Amino acid sequence: MATIIPRGDKYLARIRLAKSKPVSKLFKTRTDAKNWAHALEKELRAHAQHAAVRRDTATLTVRGLIAEYLDDVETKKLASFDDKEQQLSHFVNK
Repeated sequence: MATIIPRGDKYLARIRLAKSKPVSKLFKTRTDAKNWAHALEKELRAHAQHAAVRRDTATLTVRGLIAEYLDDVETKKLASFDDKEQQLSHFVNK
């Protein structure tokens, strides 16, 4: 749930949802705070609905998780990807 709290001449928007850490941000206007809080709360709720336990948890292995991590597009964009790949490939290639 979003809460807008006046802080001097600014407004603090705070969002607290179950199973999530509280998130807050300071804004110059109440409208900006409200809009940000509403958008972020909607995004967090949508993410919570899609975040489910993996169906393959019974068969997960460290090797499989590392391989999945190294194949991830976002992981490959990291500046440190080459170092991570070198370190972790040891576990995958055994």
